[in-house]
Amino acid sequence: MYVDTWDGEQAVEEIYRLAGAPDDEAWLPSRLARVILGRPVRPVANLKPLARLEEHEGVREIVVRRTLPSPIAEWAVGHELGHLVGIRSERLASFVGAAILLRRGPFLRALSEGEPWHVLAERFGTTSTSVVLRSAELTGRPLAVVTPAHVYARGEARWPDEQTIRRWARHGAPGVRRAVLRDEPKRVVLEGDDEDVG
Repeated sequence: MYVDTWDGEQAVEEIYRLAGAPDDEAWLPSRLARVILGRPVRPVANLKPLARLEEHEGVREIVVRRTLPSPIAEWAVGHELGHLVGIRSERLASFVGAAILLRRGPFLRALSEGEPWHVLAERFGTTSTSVVLRSAELTGRPLAVVTPAHVYARGEARWPDEQTIRRWARHGAPGVRRAVLRDEPKRVVLEGDDEDVG
């Protein structure tokens, strides 16, 4: 899945600007929503979508499914903030949801400290999968996350087809390092050595 992320990065910075957040900080989307909308995100039981931007009598709020784990709820709120600033594409709004949590400047500084993915995930209130994918997006490192349902490949690399990537996740391949995510053990990360992976 290819998404042109330039508009997404611009939307993230617009959201932080609307909240008056300092340039060197990453805030949780629920905090940004509370500042921008003037009201907290409201958990709702039995909400069909993960979250939704609602307006009643001129008052806007974001509601989120009550039973979501915190990292997913925060991502969903970030997704809705993307729509709030005019992002129409669902794919791009999903990118915004993750990029808000892992804001470019603060995340790149933290990444340079060399902490493991699960430590960065905890620090930024997200998942290790998001940390891996965002690091590939921002640095160009060829990284892929293989889950039971999906394959996500990022970075400045030409990845092969999904079937080949899944085989590498199970058995390894020359020039490709394999790691299991500590906090998401059903997910395998592959890192290639160069722009022609494998």
